[in-house]
Amino acid sequence: INDMQAGCLLADEINKPCVVIIKHANPCGVCKNNNLLEAYKNAFKCDPVSAFGGIIVVNGNINNKLAKEITKTFVEIVVAKKISKEAKNIFQNKKNLILVETKSFKIFRPIKEIKSMSDAFLIQTSDNFISSRKNLKFVTNKKLKSKEMDNLLLAEKICKYVKSNAIVYVKNNSSIGIGAGQMNRLDSAKIGAEKAKKFFNK
Repeated sequence: INDMQAGCLLADEINKPCVVIIKHANPCGVCKNNNLLEAYKNAFKCDPVSAFGGIIVVNGNINNKLAKEITKTFVEIVVAKKISKEAKNIFQNKKNLILVETKSFKIFRPIKEIKSMSDAFLIQTSDNFISSRKNLKFVTNKKLKSKEMDNLLLAEKICKYVKSNAIVYVKNNSSIGIGAGQMNRLDSAKIGAEKAKKFFNK
C-alpha cells in the first residue's frame, strides 16, 4: 500500500500520460509519453532488475498491447485510470496480480504524515508542493531550452520520491538512471550513472 501510494503521488504530480515503476517505495523507472506502451518500455529499461516484483502505475488507460508487455515480467500491483476488458483477460493469467482502477490519483495524497517514536508521535504537514515552470527561478546567465526544462522538472518530481541521497538522470522525458539509499551523494551519482550507461547499451 505504501509503495502504491508513492507511485500514485508521483504520477499525479507529473499530471501527464506516464508510467511509474516503484520498488520498496522508490521509483526505479519513470517515463512521460503520450504513447503509454513506449512509456512503459522506457520506464522498465531504466532498471529492469529492480522493476521485477515492482508496482506499476499508469497515468492513463491500459489496453491489450500494454498489458501483454507488462505481463512479460513479474509484477505485484498494476494501477491505472482504466483497464480494458481485453487487458484484464490478459492479466488474469498472472497469479496473485492485483489490479486497481482509479479515476484520480489525488485520493492518495495525505494531508498529514504520522511517524511513531517510542511512546510519542511526530505529526507533520505533508510535502504537497508541486514544481512547475511558474515557480522556477534562474540564478545564472544560462537559460534552459524548453526541452531541458521539461527534463529538469521531471527529474525534480522523481527526486522527491527517491529515498535518502537522491540522484536522478533524465533524458527525453524518461529516467535513465536513479541512485538512491546511499549515505553520500557521490555513491548515488555513481549508481545512477552506471544504470544510465546500461540504459543506452540495451
